[in-house]
Amino acid sequence: MKNEVEKLDTPATGGGWVVGFVEGEGSFTRTREHRSEKYVYPAFFIVNADVDILRKIRRFFGFGDVNKHGEINRHAIPRGKKQLWHYQVSGFKRCTILRNFFKGRLRTESKQRQFAEWEKLWNRRKK
Repeated sequence: MKNEVEKLDTPATGGGWVVGFVEGEGSFTRTREHRSEKYVYPAFFIVNADVDILRKIRRFFGFGDVNKHGEINRHAIPRGKKQLWHYQVSGFKRCTILRNFFKGRLRTESKQRQFAEWEKLWNRRKK
């Protein structure tokens, strides 16, 4: 799988719909290994009730995971509501591809700020 990830590249064309969807639903964040600030990695996720759109985004990029988003459902979603799903990508290799794709494409100030904070993780990365 690592060799596949190294061969991945940003989709050359299209994707305006992905950018628009991420503006409203996506989150550029981070994840920690062993709850330590020493091992912090970039992460990206989208939570939505429409599993088909999340699978379409996964196909567009060619990587990531789409799974049930159980934590929210168990604690916050009343009965009768739709199941929530999440698309998630983490780690420097795959998130670098996302970083290259979204750089300069985001339009909302709040998402641009979130993205700028997310990009700082690459500066703190140990070489």
